[in-house]
Amino acid sequence: RDFAEETIPEAVMKRILCFIIIICALISATGCGYATQRKRNQYLNLYEKEENFVSLTGKVTEVDNGENAQILKIECPDLLNYVSQKEYERIQYRVYSDLPLDLEVGETITFITVPAECEYSYTLSIVSVDKDGENILDFEKGKESLIAWANQLQYK
Repeated sequence: RDFAEETIPEAVMKRILCFIIIICALISATGCGYATQRKRNQYLNLYEKEENFVSLTGKVTEVDNGENAQILKIECPDLLNYVSQKEYERIQYRVYSDLPLDLEVGETITFITVPAECEYSYTLSIVSVDKDGENILDFEKGKESLIAWANQLQYK
C-alpha cells in the first residue's frame, strides 16, 4: 500500500477548511470582545476614583465642535506636573456635553480632567469647566457623560 498516493477527498478537505475558518473567527471575536471589555474596565476604574480628577487652568488654543464631542487644545503648563513633555505636546481634550460649550480661542478656563488617561490615550476628558468665574459644565454632569461614554465603548 502506497500512502503517498492516497489523498483526502476534496469535499472532506473543504469541510475541514471551513471548520478551521469558523474556529479562527470565533477566537478572534472573543479576543476582540475581551480587549474591549478590558479597555472599558480600565477607563471605568480610572473614573471612579475621585483622586484621579485634577483641576487645572489653561488658555484655549483650538476649538473643534465635532459630532460626538467638543475637542480642545489647551495651553496648560501645570499639566506637566502629571505627564511627560512628550505626552503634553500630543494632548488634546475631549468635552462630553449635550451641547458644545461656549468657548473661544484665547479664553482662559479652569477645568477638571484625568491626567492618568494619558496611559491609554493622548485625549484627556474634561468633566467640568469654569469660565470668567461661571461654571459652564457641572462636574457631576460631566462625569456622568464621561462614564456613559466609557460604557458604550465597542471594538471598531
